[in-house]
Amino acid sequence: MAAPRPRGRMPTTIGRRRAAWLATVVVLLPVAYLGLAPHGGAVPGTAGETAATQAAATETPPATPPLTPTPSPPPALPTVYWIFAHPDDETLAAGGALSRSQAAGYRNVVIIVSTGENTAVRSRLGWTRDQIIAARTAELKAAMAVLAIQDLRLLGVPDGQVTTAQVNGLIDGLLREGGPNASFRGHSPFDSYLGFTCGHPDHCAIGTALLQAWRDGRISDLKLYRVGHLFGGPLGEECEALDAQQLAAKRQLIQAYTTANRAAGRAAIGGQSVPGAWVQAARQPECSDLIR
Repeated sequence: MAAPRPRGRMPTTIGRRRAAWLATVVVLLPVAYLGLAPHGGAVPGTAGETAATQAAATETPPATPPLTPTPSPPPALPTVYWIFAHPDDETLAAGGALSRSQAAGYRNVVIIVSTGENTAVRSRLGWTRDQIIAARTAELKAAMAVLAIQDLRLLGVPDGQVTTAQVNGLIDGLLREGGPNASFRGHSPFDSYLGFTCGHPDHCAIGTALLQAWRDGRISDLKLYRVGHLFGGPLGEECEALDAQQLAAKRQLIQAYTTANRAAGRAAIGGQSVPGAWVQAARQPECSDLIR
């Protein structure tokens, strides 16, 4: 006879799964209630999450390292335009001042208006106009190389034909180029030597135009150099003795004009034309006239 089957129902597979699920819920409920995730973090949407967020928000951010400011470049120095009539005039009148300006870092533009071919040396040598112009240009370039002048301009007006109108037009163009703060240097219209006002008509044209531009308010910084004292005339109204460095530079400039170097195309035209003035240029101060 078969044994009697126990009364009641045997647990099914579904029943066993339900029991396991209930046990898991029972275990996790206290954890969720405390606001903690099973791995120790905050359960999203709970008070634990809010507290953690607030704590993170109140943390002090790492200090930003101080920024080192980029130094601003120094303001550019204004341009100085040196306007003289012939090769060698710039050295005789203001070679030391030009040296000082170059050493100070200014942008120096040397402008020689005339070719200076009508010198007595030309007839003595029997040279053509082109030959004398080439020699004087070579001397000028050698002198400006001593000071490392980067901007040298030769306008090529025939000797003795420079006019005030030409120089006025030149000044207007330079003001457009260099701006209203540009400085100007050139011949003094108040100079006098060898029995001539200004010493040479080309000098007069340049000095007169510069003075008029200053009187009109077109230029604000102007210095008018004279050379009459190198020919035995009185000193100018303002004179500056050259220091050792400026005097050394000026002597090198003088050498470029007074020493012949045929291989380099130089024939000491400047030195032959006014030899006494060159001797005095190495001894005398550089003088200018007051603007009035």
